[in-house]
Amino acid sequence: RDFKLIRVIGQYGHDIGQYLTPCDLCTNEQKNIFVCDAGGHRILKYNEQGEFLLSWGELGTNNGQFKCPACVCILNSDRL
Repeated sequence: RDFKLIRVIGQYGHDIGQYLTPCDLCTNEQKNIFVCDAGGHRILKYNEQGEFLLSWGELGTNNGQFKCPACVCILNSDRL
Protein backbone atom coordinates (compact mmCIF):
# COMPACT_ATOMS: atom_id res chain seq x y z
CA ARG A 1 0.00 0.00 0.00
CA ASP A 2 1.08 3.53 -0.69
CA PHE A 3 0.49 6.16 1.96
CA LYS A 4 0.51 9.92 1.56
CA LEU A 5 1.84 12.28 4.23
CA ILE A 6 -0.79 14.94 4.82
CA ARG A 7 0.54 16.81 7.85
CA VAL A 8 3.51 16.99 10.21
CA ILE A 9 2.62 17.80 13.80
CA GLY A 10 5.19 19.21 16.20
CA GLN A 11 8.93 18.83 15.91
CA TYR A 12 11.89 17.31 17.72
CA GLY A 13 12.95 19.01 20.96
CA HIS A 14 12.35 19.65 24.65
CA ASP A 15 10.24 22.81 24.36
CA ILE A 16 6.47 23.23 24.51
CA GLY A 17 4.80 21.38 21.66
CA GLN A 18 7.95 19.43 20.81
CA TYR A 19 8.71 15.78 21.48
CA LEU A 20 11.74 13.51 21.80
CA THR A 21 10.50 10.00 21.06
CA PRO A 22 6.90 9.87 19.83
CA CYS A 23 5.81 6.24 20.05
CA ASP A 24 2.00 6.22 19.93
CA LEU A 25 -0.97 8.46 19.25
CA CYS A 26 -4.75 8.44 19.39
CA THR A 27 -7.63 10.82 18.79
CA ASN A 28 -10.84 11.62 20.63
CA GLU A 29 -14.33 12.44 19.35
CA GLN A 30 -13.40 16.15 19.13
CA LYS A 31 -10.58 15.15 16.75
CA ASN A 32 -7.84 16.21 19.17
CA ILE A 33 -4.59 14.28 18.74
CA PHE A 34 -2.75 12.85 21.75
CA VAL A 35 0.92 11.94 21.25
CA CYS A 36 2.76 9.69 23.67
CA ASP A 37 6.34 10.98 24.02
CA ALA A 38 8.35 8.21 25.69
CA GLY A 39 11.63 10.16 25.65
CA GLY A 40 10.01 13.28 27.10
CA HIS A 41 8.02 11.30 29.70
CA ARG A 42 4.80 13.10 28.80
CA ILE A 43 1.63 13.19 26.72
CA LEU A 44 1.06 16.08 24.27
CA LYS A 45 -2.31 17.26 22.98
CA TYR A 46 -2.85 18.94 19.59
CA ASN A 47 -6.03 20.09 17.90
CA GLU A 48 -7.25 18.80 14.54
CA GLN A 49 -5.14 21.42 12.70
CA GLY A 50 -1.99 20.26 14.51
CA GLU A 51 -1.75 23.27 16.84
CA PHE A 52 -0.27 22.44 20.26
CA LEU A 53 -2.80 22.71 23.11
CA LEU A 54 -1.16 21.29 26.23
CA SER A 55 1.02 18.59 27.70
CA TRP A 56 1.22 16.82 30.99
CA GLY A 57 3.63 14.53 32.73
CA GLU A 58 7.28 14.50 33.68
CA LEU A 59 9.82 11.88 34.67
CA GLY A 60 8.85 10.15 37.89
CA THR A 61 6.66 7.55 39.56
CA ASN A 62 4.14 9.75 41.37
CA ASN A 63 0.68 10.83 40.17
CA GLY A 64 0.97 12.84 36.97
CA GLN A 65 4.45 11.51 36.26
CA PHE A 66 5.61 8.94 33.71
CA LYS A 67 8.67 6.84 33.03
CA CYS A 68 8.91 6.22 29.28
CA PRO A 69 5.17 5.96 28.52
CA ALA A 70 4.64 3.54 25.65
CA CYS A 71 1.03 4.04 24.58
CA VAL A 72 -1.95 6.33 24.97
CA CYS A 73 -5.68 5.57 24.80
CA ILE A 74 -8.88 7.60 25.15
CA LEU A 75 -11.84 5.93 26.88
CA ASN A 76 -15.47 6.46 25.89
CA SER A 77 -15.89 9.04 28.66
CA ASP A 78 -13.01 11.05 27.09
CA ARG A 79 -10.65 10.00 29.86
CA LEU A 80 -7.00 9.52 28.99
